[in-house]
Amino acid sequence: MPSDSYASIAKILMSALSGRAWQTMHRSDVTDAFRAVTGEDRLTGERARLLAGALDGVGLIAYPPLDAISTADTFRLIRKGSLVHTLVALINNPSIATDPELARLVTKMKGKWDWGNESADVGTA
Repeated sequence: MPSDSYASIAKILMSALSGRAWQTMHRSDVTDAFRAVTGEDRLTGERARLLAGALDGVGLIAYPPLDAISTADTFRLIRKGSLVHTLVALINNPSIATDPELARLVTKMKGKWDWGNESADVGTA
């Protein structure tokens, strides 16, 4: 299947965000878009991985990945670089080196951040 088909599907999904950082969707919505663009019946695991590459090309990720869920499941389509993307990446890729960044995000979400001092010690988040 031509890679431009995957790019077309990625653009359709990007338009579903309507400028938002994320959108919760049914995997069946992606399968329907896949069928409409390609004429193929099934979005297999390999095709889902190829679509993930096309999503990456337009600055999006699917979480959980489309090849890890069934048609009846839901997922979040997330704009890369958004706060939600950062949080998902920090949670999914644990590292002692990124713990301070995760602590800062959690502290901010809990409303305990000293906004006047961006270098403030975050303490326990």
